[in-house]
Amino acid sequence: MFHLELRMNRCVLWSVLVLVPAIMASGCGKSGREEVKKVPVSGTVNQDGKPMATGKITFKNKKTTTTDVVDIKDGKFSGEAAPGQARVEITNKRETKEKNPVGGMEPATISEELIAPEFNSKSTLTATVGDSGATDLKFDVKSK
Repeated sequence: MFHLELRMNRCVLWSVLVLVPAIMASGCGKSGREEVKKVPVSGTVNQDGKPMATGKITFKNKKTTTTDVVDIKDGKFSGEAAPGQARVEITNKRETKEKNPVGGMEPATISEELIAPEFNSKSTLTATVGDSGATDLKFDVKSK
C-alpha cells in the first residue's frame, strides 16, 4: 500500500514539475498576430477656439482595431498610430480630490471630462492615416 501511494505521489509530482511548466511555456512567445506598423501622426487641437492646454487624442483604427493614444500639449500632438481609417477621440480631464466618506481614508480622486461627448465617448471624428503617416491633422472641439 505504501509503495502504491509513493508511486502516485511521484506521478503527481512529475506532472507538476514537468507538465505544468511545459504547458505554461507553450503560451509564451509570439501570439501569431502580426506586429502592427506604426507611422507618425501630428497636428493641432483647439478647444473653444484656443489651443488645448493638455489632453489626449486617441486613434482607434477601424481595420486593425488597434488603439493609439498621443498626448496633447499647448494645442499640439505628435506620436505614432497605425495607418488606415481611424475613429478619433479627444479628451481633456480635470482631476480633483474629494473628501472620502469613509473616515480616515485618503481623499478620493475624481476625474471629470471637460470636452463634450461628441468629441470622445460619442465621437464621429475620423482621420485617415496614410502609409507614411499624417502630419497636418486639425481638430476643433468644444467644452461641455
